[in-house]
This record gives sequence, structure tokens and C-alpha cells, in this order.
Amino acid sequence: MYRLRTLGGLGLERGGVPQEDLAAQRKSLVLLALVSLHDGVGRERLMALLWPESSTERARGSLKQSVHQLRRLLDAPDLFLGTAELRLNPDRIECDARLFLAALAADDPGSAVELYRGPFLQGVHLDGAGEFDRWATTEREMLARRHREALEALARKAARSGDLASEVRWWRRLQGVDPLNTPVALTLIDALHRAGDRAGALRHGRVHEILLREELGLEPGPEFRRALERLRRVDPDPGVPGSIPPVEQAAEVAATAVVLPGPPPPLASPGPRSLRPPRSGSRGWRLRVLPLMVAAGLVALAAWFSRGEGGAGTGAEAGVGPWPSDAISIAVLPFVDMSPDGSLEHWADGVAEEILNTLAGIREIRVPARTSSFHFKGR
Repeated sequence: MYRLRTLGGLGLERGGVPQEDLAAQRKSLVLLALVSLHDGVGRERLMALLWPESSTERARGSLKQSVHQLRRLLDAPDLFLGTAELRLNPDRIECDARLFLAALAADDPGSAVELYRGPFLQGVHLDGAGEFDRWATTEREMLARRHREALEALARKAARSGDLASEVRWWRRLQGVDPLNTPVALTLIDALHRAGDRAGALRHGRVHEILLREELGLEPGPEFRRALERLRRVDPDPGVPGSIPPVEQAAEVAATAVVLPGPPPPLASPGPRSLRPPRSGSRGWRLRVLPLMVAAGLVALAAWFSRGEGGAGTGAEAGVGPWPSDAISIAVLPFVDMSPDGSLEHWADGVAEEILNTLAGIREIRVPARTSSFHFKGR
């Protein structure tokens, strides 16, 4: 039985031994990853994803050759099933991402999180295959989100059962994959305090403050600072009054947990003038749309730069990493939809995501994940 590893990279193993013969066959391994994640993928779809710049006949021949080569190298004539749609024979090969999703479907988050070793197809990029990169980014974000949900489910289950040690452990793991998430930071601080580790709770609070400053250039909000100040003043006994907010209050506190430094930008400032939409066709409307149009142009420029200067797009889950010592950090905050009828929100989000994904593919730039930067949407 072969195992295809797609979480945290891309590789093929048999009995725990990497199959070196296929290590250089990157596109063949990508083909396995494409087919393995779904019950069936049409040949036309595979051709469009893997050979977008080839003619139909040439792409069809390339797909046929790759399928034949995989069957031969793995000595498995029945490796692929189906004709119009291809799917992998589960008796011949299994995929860690598919096992991850199956564990979640079976309500077994513990097994799922142990299978998750990193972002889907981390570091994998195909030149001239932008549609594949977009597909991989979508799947990567979906699997990363499901992983975070599984960790949170395990943490809350431990909290309900009174297992403080396990609760702290799961909250720590969740904070590790989403370090800029202030609601998780507050909940972990609370769990550490209830477990009797008041010093650890204070230390984690300081670490989160440093991360916010270094990654997003933000200062913790007043509620977060007050929570830590109360923790510094209270008795080490976690049951005394005046302790930090309990778990069930974390989401409420998070609404004001972090604030943008300095005065708010004009487009996001509250008040009747900013809330009143401009008249359709007015010059003010054109001026408000102009920044989004410029952003779209920046996307094209950044994409050209990443292709021409060797950037390898791998999506937005914390960038490609590890980053060089002189890497700059850029957070892409969500754009504000200032259209008269508010109908361009999805387009504005798409522009921000495209910029984020493109910048995340450049190794010299460190980009916080979408879940962190979009925390400030509407604020």
C-alpha cells in the first residue's frame, strides 16, 4: 500500500519509506494529489489544471503519458479507476488529506489533527499553471480551516470534561497554527490561569502582544490590556473575583481585543458622512473606486514580479517560510466596499485575497494568514 503525503509537502511513501524514483516527477505527484482529494476528477479538468498552455491534443497526450508512467513506476496497472473521470484505487494508494477528511467525517478530531502535518501541498508550485495554484490555495485554506476547527473542538471537549492539562495543550496547538488570533490567545490565557499557571498566562499574553506588533504593527486593545492587568493583580487562586474573562466571554472580549494604531483611516471612520453612500455616477464615487482599481493593477504587477523574480506561490497560510533574516512583513487588510449599493463586497475581498496570495508566494516577504488580517474586516 502506497501513501501519498500532501499535508506539509508532497511525496510518496511505501511502508514508511520515501519512493525516490518519483521524487523528481513533480507533475506526476501533483496529478496523484489532484485525483486523490476527490472521488473523481474529469480528464478535461485535469488537462486544464496541469497543462493550461498546451493544445487540447497535446494536453490529452501528456495526461495519458503521466497515467501510464505512474502505473508502470508503481507496478500497479489498476492504480487509476474510471475512464471519463479518474479516481485512485483505495486498495493501492491512500492519501493523508483524504484520511484527514474521513476522520473528521467520523467525528474523530483527535485522529484528524495527528494526520495534519502542515499546509496542503506546501511549497508546491507549477510554472504557468495559475489555475492549479488557485485550486491548491482554495483546498489549502479549506483544510487549514478544518484543522483549526478540529483543534478547537478538542480544546472545548477537554474544557467540558474538566481536563485542564489537555485543554491547555489543545489551545496551545491552535495558537501555534494561528498565532495572531486574539480570541484564541485570550482563551489560552484563561485556561493557563485556571490550570494554576499564572506566570505562564502572563508570559503568553506578553508574547501575543509582541507578535501583534511585529506581524501587524498593532497594539493590543484596551480589553486585552485590562485582562492582563487584572491577572497581574489577582491572587494566584484562579477562583477569586477579578480574574481574566472566562472562556465563554472570550469572543465578546475579542470584539475590542486589538485596535489599529493611531487615528482610523478616513474610509473606515464612523459618522454620517462616511456611512452615507455617494450619488451614483458622482465624481466622489469614482474617487472611492479608484483605490480598488489601483489595487487590481498592483495584483498584476506583483504576479509578474513573483514569476519573473523566482517567487513560488504557495498560498496565504503564513506564506512559504522559512523566511530570510531580512524578510519584510506585510499584512493585507480587507478593502472597504464604498459602492453606492454595497454590491462589490465580494469583489473587494477577492482583490485583497489575490494580493495576499501573490505576496505570500514571494519568499522575501512574510505575510500573515487571511484568518488573521481579515479579523479586522468592518472595523
